[in-house]
Amino acid sequence: MLIVIYNILSKYMSNWLTKSNISSDIANQFSSGISFDIAVHCSYYSCVQLMYHKLDSYFNLDQMEIDLIANPKINKNKITTHVALSNYFNKDIRTKHRQSAFNFNNDLIELKQSRVTADYSKDSVGRQICEAALKLELNIKTTLNKYYDC
Repeated sequence: MLIVIYNILSKYMSNWLTKSNISSDIANQFSSGISFDIAVHCSYYSCVQLMYHKLDSYFNLDQMEIDLIANPKINKNKITTHVALSNYFNKDIRTKHRQSAFNFNNDLIELKQSRVTADYSKDSVGRQICEAALKLELNIKTTLNKYYDC
């Protein structure tokens, strides 16, 4: 059912926003106990996809401009894509509200650490980490939507 709805909505949203929404929905569905690891993974990538959407829709950057910011194969930076995205938004949010930038950065770092554990640890993350990840996702997306309404 969700796929049908998103296929209809995707005609009116950027592909990154569609991906972000689908990832978030999967995170919420899997947080019920199906797989906390998948829920945490999807929570994190939902935020990454939303950052890409904001670059596209709020900043009106095309794919090449986005790659110059976030793709280390193209921009020749030694920082990873996710660090580049985080730095870009953290720097911009800091010009608007320092505390929001601080919270955004800390939330994203914590969510990323949980995602790394969920993806690469032998043991699964538990319900508590999963619930914290969902809250961090909400905080991050709330900040992005507050400062980058598009």
